[in-house]
Amino acid sequence: MNYLQPAQVLEQLARTLTPAQRENVIIVGSLAAAYSFGNDRGVYTKDVDTMIVPHAAAVVTGQEVANQLMGGKWTLRPDARWGRPATADVPANERPLVRLHPPGTSEWFIELMAAPDQSHAPRLERDFFPIATQQGHFSLVSFGYLALVQHDAVKSEFGVRVATPAMMAMANMLHHPEVRPALINGEEYGRPIKRSNKDLGRVVSLAILGNVPEVESWAPRWWDALQAIYPDLAADLAKRAGNGFRQMLASVEDIDQALHTCNVGLLAGMGVGHDTFKRYAQVVVEDALRLLEKLANETAA
Repeated sequence: MNYLQPAQVLEQLARTLTPAQRENVIIVGSLAAAYSFGNDRGVYTKDVDTMIVPHAAAVVTGQEVANQLMGGKWTLRPDARWGRPATADVPANERPLVRLHPPGTSEWFIELMAAPDQSHAPRLERDFFPIATQQGHFSLVSFGYLALVQHDAVKSEFGVRVATPAMMAMANMLHHPEVRPALINGEEYGRPIKRSNKDLGRVVSLAILGNVPEVESWAPRWWDALQAIYPDLAADLAKRAGNGFRQMLASVEDIDQALHTCNVGLLAGMGVGHDTFKRYAQVVVEDALRLLEKLANETAA
């Protein structure tokens, strides 16, 4: 992983895209978090996740964005299996994703994703949407609950929108209703890590970086977003949003893994220990999740 300055990354991306294309991309993930909390904060990461919105135009716009970047000398990320385009006959879920290094550096790459289809109930499984580019055939990956980041994404000074910490936290928790055993590649963390712990730990990182006033703003914003994005499911989602998060907090091993990923990523250099991690996790439970559940119950009553 490399230390990136969000403003520099956003500026380089914006220089390549057209004004219309900038309107249709939202930066999510660790770079979005670093940008949101300002103060020239950088972040250790290797990838910049970019979601193409809205879903109805994601395939067409995704192709246009991919071609624009490729035409601007952004190059495919080398990879023994996924570093080459597919052919048209390859199924969408077996094609490489669009992962491109900017001109002149291999320190980071952009990954293009698609906004999920909100006409269906959100799924925990990934969806893949095939696209054809000037260099061959790829897919855009989509994660169901990331639809939430469209609700209040902030337009940066470069014209590219950036997801807010609140919506990224909610999406991460909904995507992990339990701590599952699936592991991620442990190279960047030095040991095997459950993906659930990485993503649920990110919620605590966002709480620590934003501090208590930020977390106290989450519940009403979550409730507004759930009603706007998933009107028929809002109450049910609100009531179970914290299930996986609370399960993670009940396990010493899971907390240790989550904290480790935080200290390698968003919280690098801050020296956050177990006590601080658990204290802010409880802030999330007490000041955000319980209030969200209360809002949902009051509406149902």
